[in-house]
Amino acid sequence: MALTGERRKGLYLGAAVLALFILFSLRTSTSETSSNSSSSSPISYSTQLSLSNATRDACHKVMEHQKNELFSIFSSQFKGVRNIALISMPDHHNKGDSVIFTAEMMLLASLGINIHYQCGVRDFEMSALQETVDKWGEDHFAIVFHGGGNFGDLYEGEHGLKLHVMRNFPSVRTHIFPQSLKFRHEDKIAETRSVLASLTHPLNSIAVRDIQSRDFAQKHFNLPNFRIDLTPDIVFYMGFRPELREQLAPTTPNDFLFFRRKDVEGSNWDFAGFAGSADFPKPFVQRIAEKVGVKSLSVETGDWIDTDLDEEERTGGHIQFRAWRRFMQGAEWLSSADFIVLDRLHGHIVSLVLGIPHVLIDNSIGKLSDYHSTWTKDCPLGTLVSSEGGDEEQAAAVEGVYKKWVDEGKINGRNFVW
Repeated sequence: MALTGERRKGLYLGAAVLALFILFSLRTSTSETSSNSSSSSPISYSTQLSLSNATRDACHKVMEHQKNELFSIFSSQFKGVRNIALISMPDHHNKGDSVIFTAEMMLLASLGINIHYQCGVRDFEMSALQETVDKWGEDHFAIVFHGGGNFGDLYEGEHGLKLHVMRNFPSVRTHIFPQSLKFRHEDKIAETRSVLASLTHPLNSIAVRDIQSRDFAQKHFNLPNFRIDLTPDIVFYMGFRPELREQLAPTTPNDFLFFRRKDVEGSNWDFAGFAGSADFPKPFVQRIAEKVGVKSLSVETGDWIDTDLDEEERTGGHIQFRAWRRFMQGAEWLSSADFIVLDRLHGHIVSLVLGIPHVLIDNSIGKLSDYHSTWTKDCPLGTLVSSEGGDEEQAAAVEGVYKKWVDEGKINGRNFVW
């Protein structure tokens, strides 16, 4: 929708307040400490502090590097841009997209960039975008597309909208926030290349968030007016925020959280038992309990798309605030466990931001292994388990990672990162 008058003022105010709220909240830490997990053997304070500092310092270094890379690259990509149209914003229950959008708002606020038109996939209006372009012109203006993993024919609605907009505005400067590129069909690659080749502004760009996507883009979309940059996922612009987990976690967290989803990207979870059974994955977790020498371990399984805002929150306020609330919902859910097994990229990324140890089960399109090998392998909080091994091999790998954390005293309540 086009934004004029009071509605535009409201959007600017909402974005500014959101940015301040995020920056304040993510810097606020609690002084309270948590008791040891009942399922782990207590260790001496001096040992805990030494191990915690090593973990904290390694992960802080990884995430600060990514945050600095993001600011440096986007300061260069967006040089001279002051006003934008933001296309394909998420407003749904998938917390991963809301986390991305929240980080995009933070970065745009840091760069002093104003949004004059915004839309999702379903409410795009060509006339409203044309009106915005006509009003703000091509000087200091750009069309910007929301990031994620939707550049390619895996998600045809999102990708189709990008091509549709670029076809109709070839002379307008265009930027695409960090993406993973996945195509299944050669004709879709050719169509995308044709549209990108038609762009006439000299300063168009795409950010890609893993080496495999960069190599693919350079092979198929290496064009004179189209800059390709390898960047981290934009969520790392939030930095390393384990103190936020301290604020959100329950007094007695679960030992395990199994974060799984059945969709086009889903992994094979047979290593942990039949996913369709009523007691999944309790027998597997009991096997781990025996390995670490405790009677039992508590476990929850689910997906952060299983819940959403209540009706009043879903239908009221600015979309930026809805994205923030969904991010907080997802962060609170992840913080409800001491250890996570997951196959979702933004489950991995947000777990790192919050300081939660976890195992990554690579998904069906290799998105997690691609990102892990490019950016996060040096942070010990997340350990990749290949999806190519047999069920028993995967099960043993997950068991081994958890046992290592317990044996080294790194799972000792929620304060292990301090």
